[in-house]
Order: sequence, then structure tokens, then C-alpha cells
Amino acid sequence: MSVFHHLNIMRKARKHGSLFPAVGQVVRSAPNGTSSAPTQGSWWRRLREESRWFRHTQHHIQLPRWPGIHILHLTDLHLRTNDDFLERIILELEGLTPDIIVITGDMITKGWERSAVERLLAILPDVPKFAILGNWEYWVAGDLTEWRTLLEQHQVQLLVDEWTTVTHNDSEITIIGTDDHLAGNSNPSKLCADLPNQPTLCLTHSPAHFNRLCIQPIDLVLAGHAHGGQIRLPKLGALWVPRGTKQYIAGWFQQGTHHLFVSRGMGWSVAPLRWHCPPEIAHIWVNIPK
Repeated sequence: MSVFHHLNIMRKARKHGSLFPAVGQVVRSAPNGTSSAPTQGSWWRRLREESRWFRHTQHHIQLPRWPGIHILHLTDLHLRTNDDFLERIILELEGLTPDIIVITGDMITKGWERSAVERLLAILPDVPKFAILGNWEYWVAGDLTEWRTLLEQHQVQLLVDEWTTVTHNDSEITIIGTDDHLAGNSNPSKLCADLPNQPTLCLTHSPAHFNRLCIQPIDLVLAGHAHGGQIRLPKLGALWVPRGTKQYIAGWFQQGTHHLFVSRGMGWSVAPLRWHCPPEIAHIWVNIPK
């Protein structure tokens, strides 16, 4: 299919989200800095190829009470089949050595194959791994009990309006996973009641609900869903974002002591296009010097 056909699909997607949701919005860096390899190319080459130009972004943040920890944040992989896109993802992820891995929803999309998910999960390192549901898991996974079992067979703990703890460097961290706010039935107030007073990380798919997650003792919220807009126009910013985004399109946001990071994600939705918005593999370095 041609690029112009895909752009027509994007036009039809207007009813499912917002056009130019935040004109001129600048993508904010992490409080202690964000870095990644530059992305360059002609407009035509970027439109044709940028969806394969993965960027490892390095985000540094200081959080009181937290131990030094390296979090690998993956989101919106939109896996389909055992195709070239999956091979590229595997190439990017093999050999990484984070302390924990979190996957914030939409690991799969329409037409997904179990073998593709299993190939991806099999190459992840043997560290604590946590996942939550996005809207696409609800739409295409079928029996979510089977989805949970599939993840657990590869040592990935699925959190659906649940929380657990992980110990790192003799410090205990609470990991919260919300249900999807669009397709599921999340209740943040109930979920966060009686949490232990210790470092707390919240995983959520749709960033629009950040305000509802500014609850003590949550320090850091990681999200995806918007793909950074997928196509970003100079001075205008994101062309289109899905419902459940609001102004939280990509980058870092803060309310009081609560921090939100929204990743651009790795896959694509509607059409295999990205422009000035390369796919992202995010490394969150908490209390670790550059």
C-alpha cells in the first residue's frame, strides 16, 4: 500500500482521537536529562523508513528513598507475526542488562500470533519483569486468563489493577499495574488504598489518567498509548493522538512530587508510518549518575 493510502487511513482515524492535540508542545526531558542518538534524513526517507529507526533513550531522574535502579520501559510493541519488524525488535533488545523490565500495554495488535510473542519474551533477560494490559490486549487477546498464563510461562507477571513488590539492592519497591482505562475497568483509588509507604512505581497504559494517579506514595508513573503522535509536524507537534492521551503525548510531566513519563513506544498503529517521532526503547535510570 502507498504512503498516501496510509495517510487516508489516518484521516479516517480522526473520530477515534484528536487532531493537533497540543500545537507547539515541546517534548520535555527527564528532570536530570534525556539523551538519544540523533535522527536525520530527508522527509521522504523518514516517512518511508522511520518506523524502523529504533532509538534507545536514556532518562535520568532522582527520586528520594529509591535505590539506584535501571528500568527498561517497553510499550506499544504491536506485535503481529514472525516478520522483519519482530526481527528488528529482537536485535535491539538482545543483550540488554536492566535491573527490571516493565511493559505498559499493547504488546499485540490485530492479527497477532502467539509464536511472535513467545519469540520476543524468550530473549528478554532473566530479571524481574512486569506487564499490564492495553486496549489491544482486550480487543484481540481473547481469554485474558490465557494471556496471563502465556506471560507467566516466560516469567512476566501481569498486573491488572494489582500491585506487588520487588527487592533491589536491599530496598523494596512497590510495583502497581492499572487495568486499561479505555477497555478495562480501573479503579485507582481502590487500587492505591493501603499501599506500603515505600518507593512506588505505577504502570498504566493511557496517560490521560495521570491526575488520578497522583496519589501517595506513587513517585513515578510510566505510560505509552499515544506513540508520541507517531507523525509530528514542525511547530504543530503531533498530528493525531488516540483517546486517552490528553496533553500527555510524549516525554516527562510532573505534578508535585509525582512524575509521569510517556514513551513513544516501539510499534505503530493505523499505518506503518512515523515522522520526526522514531520508535523508542526507554531506559529509566533512577539515582544513577550519567
